[in-house]
Parts: sequence; C-alpha cells; structure tokens
Amino acid sequence: MENKILLLIGAVVIISIVLSFFAGAIVGTVPLGIIGGYYSCPRWKCTSFKYSTTQQIINFNSSISFNGYDFFLRDVLSWSQSSGNFSGNISGNGTALIQVSKDGNVIDTFWVLMGQTYYTLGGNTGIASSINFSINNTGVSYKGYTVYVVDGESGKWAQIQIRDTAGSLVVSDIINKGFVYSYYIGNSTVLKVKLIDVWASAKTGRVSARLIVGDTDIYITLLDAEYKSWASIKISMYYPYTYYVCSEENPGNCVVYGSCRYCPI
Repeated sequence: MENKILLLIGAVVIISIVLSFFAGAIVGTVPLGIIGGYYSCPRWKCTSFKYSTTQQIINFNSSISFNGYDFFLRDVLSWSQSSGNFSGNISGNGTALIQVSKDGNVIDTFWVLMGQTYYTLGGNTGIASSINFSINNTGVSYKGYTVYVVDGESGKWAQIQIRDTAGSLVVSDIINKGFVYSYYIGNSTVLKVKLIDVWASAKTGRVSARLIVGDTDIYITLLDAEYKSWASIKISMYYPYTYYVCSEENPGNCVVYGSCRYCPI
C-alpha cells in the first residue's frame, strides 16, 4: 500500500512538471530548474538598421520596385555646352528626374546629377502649417507621432514639434531645408524628418512646410543614362528592424530558449 502511494505521488509530480513545462512554453516562461535555473526576464525592445542595395535600369516613363517602394523615371536630360540646350547623349552631363512613392503615394520628386547621390526618406509626406505659432492640428503623422511646424522662414528653416498620440511634446527642434534630422524617442523609436520646403507669410502669420516623416534612408545614385530613354541607378536603403534584449544588467548571460530569452536567477 505504501509503495502504491509513493508511486502515485511520483506520478503526480511528473505530471505536474510536464504540465508546468507546456504551460510555460505557451505563456513564454520556463519553470525554474527546467533549463538550469533560468527564468523569463522582462525584455527591452530595441531598434537597429539593415542595409540593402540594388542596381537597375529604369526605362523612360516607367518604374521599378525595391523594398516596397516604387521609383519612377519621369525625365532624362543632358546639358550640351556647345548648343546650350538639354539634348543629345548624356556623356557625363546628364540629370534624371526620379519620383519615389509607396502604396501609390508620392513621397519625393527630385533631379539627380550623373555620378551624384540624392538622399531622401521613406515614410509619409504632407504639409504641416500653423498660424501665429498655433499648430491648428495640421501635421504629418508616422507610427504614432505627429510632426507640426510652429515657425519658419521661407525657403530656409522651420521650427518643428513632435508630439505623441496623447498630444505630449516629445521633441522641439529647428531644421533646415533639404536636410534629414533623426530623433530617438524612448528605447526603440527612430523618427526622421526632412524639410522639403517652407513658406512663411508676415502678413497672415501663417507658416507652412512640406515634410517627409519616416524611418528609412534612401540613397539614389545616377550611374548612366540615355537622353529621353533610360537611366541606370543604384538604390541603397537603410531601414529599421526590431529585436529584443534582456533587461538585466548583463544580457550576455541570457540564453535563448525557443522564441524567448531567459536570464540567470
């Protein structure tokens, strides 16, 4: 009788351990001792950047796609010093008009010269405006944050505010036309802003700015081209990806078990 009771207790213990193990796997934790004294720790959400590049030929008035973005060749011109006109073969003096869009929405349109690189952003674009320093709810939003403009000088600079969904101010900065500015918000959010252009009226007190707000760097280099025919371009993109690390002081001591990361007790 005593042996039967001991066997029953042993069976209950084994069943409890097995059930505990599978329950832990479901909720993302492992019972203590199952993998040598590790426990599921809180994790930090971190962001880094990946790099990808391609070199392709775009036909005139056509587009190519790369990493979810569309690149449309609107024009190819060449400056002829002898005639003073845009015509003839490229021969090192060419320029291409390229339009970048995503999901049918145009993000940026620009000329890029032969052998040179144009830098822009992937994200959302729009016009932010204010009247007499009041932001009047007109801004450009991206991933839970909205960029407003509160002041500026035509064709030169703009003062921006970045606010979260609750309307709290998280960033205030002055940015110059044509430049990209990066902002790190919290542990994982990277937000970048490019000022395409800005207009200010002393008469009405209104300031408007065309902005790109996103998190993807796009570099476009014009390698070769033929007048009104095609362009060979190199596209390089840096885009964010999310990963998790243990929130302990020494995450190097953590181990990976399944899809979770565990730290020493």
